[in-house]
Amino acid sequence: MTAYVQKNRFDRLLNNRTGVSTVKLTVSSTASMMRPTSVMQDCERAQRISMKADGYYAANSQPQQSDVERALPLICETAEMAARQTLSANVLVADFGCADGRNSRRLTNAAIQSVRAVRPSAACTIVRNDRCENDFNQVASVSQGNLEATAGTFEFMSSGSFYKQLLPTGSMTLGTSFSAVHWMSRIPETLENSHAICREQLTGTEAEDARQVAEGDWSCFLQHRAQELASGGCLVVSMVGKLASDSQVHSPFRLISEALQQLIAEDVVCPETQDALFIPVYRRSLEEVVRPFEEDPCLKECGLTLTYASETEVACPLYSAFCEYGDVGRYAAAYVRFIRALAEPIVKAAFQQTVDEPERCMEMLFERMEQLVQQAPESWKLRRTQVLVAAQKV
Repeated sequence: MTAYVQKNRFDRLLNNRTGVSTVKLTVSSTASMMRPTSVMQDCERAQRISMKADGYYAANSQPQQSDVERALPLICETAEMAARQTLSANVLVADFGCADGRNSRRLTNAAIQSVRAVRPSAACTIVRNDRCENDFNQVASVSQGNLEATAGTFEFMSSGSFYKQLLPTGSMTLGTSFSAVHWMSRIPETLENSHAICREQLTGTEAEDARQVAEGDWSCFLQHRAQELASGGCLVVSMVGKLASDSQVHSPFRLISEALQQLIAEDVVCPETQDALFIPVYRRSLEEVVRPFEEDPCLKECGLTLTYASETEVACPLYSAFCEYGDVGRYAAAYVRFIRALAEPIVKAAFQQTVDEPERCMEMLFERMEQLVQQAPESWKLRRTQVLVAAQKV
């Protein structure tokens, strides 16, 4: 673990494409599932894609769950400090990017318990936010089952992009966001002729444009949270990061790319499917995460001050479990389910644009991914870096 800054009470803690391209295809007899079409995802559609619904995400998000568990000491410490230093009679805890709510529940329960330890009579409100297309029925179900654990706490849902202000100015005691802000708000327009499916495959102008979008997103997120925070309130954010020494494509996206290229070579799908697919994730370095706190005048004016920042290279719980039970088929299935949970809606959108049988082709893609993992499990080992930051409005 590399700790960039540790201050105060944290010293003892731990870290669419736009435009249209119409193509003409010569379809071979073995490629009957191909469909020539417009292949560019527009920016608005990219923003609407959410996680796989109906509880699938929670059931297959062990790495994200591990990120929450590692951060619990920081969350509890930060929640207690915010409860002591904010003056409002009420406490509001908001989680931005809650998905189906299960991982969110773990961190907000810990935060509320810490608040209750210092302000037992405070009225507490939890707000769970995600995009409009999120499975809020599942969030509501999780919240209903959470009432006993958080007696006297009122839970609400907020739909909308967290790259906008979502709460009244000065109303928030504690804000959290886990495994969410690495998702970009939009896909840079310059990617319309790119064959890359993820940021690490970009070069030149395309890579710089993606960096600028991600830089703007992070500053925007922080500025809006700074507006929402009460004086003395705190923010804790965890995201998938990237070590300075890491030049490789993130293994889940590399796996998708390899399987897709094989299906293209076999004429199962057309090359335009790869053009239509881009996963808008930007893994920031610790330096990129810290920079707005040092350089953004809006954050300085709002008084949002960095109190903790770290990056930690973490073990993948899926691979650790595989090392114990040794069943490569079981590991491959679990690994691909993890990828499906976060990327299937994006993959499905690309297939719907370019093939006649998108569901069938998509299943073939995920089956091929399982086969690749079974053939060389070590090659597809998930290597993750967790970047963890805390800030306070002073």
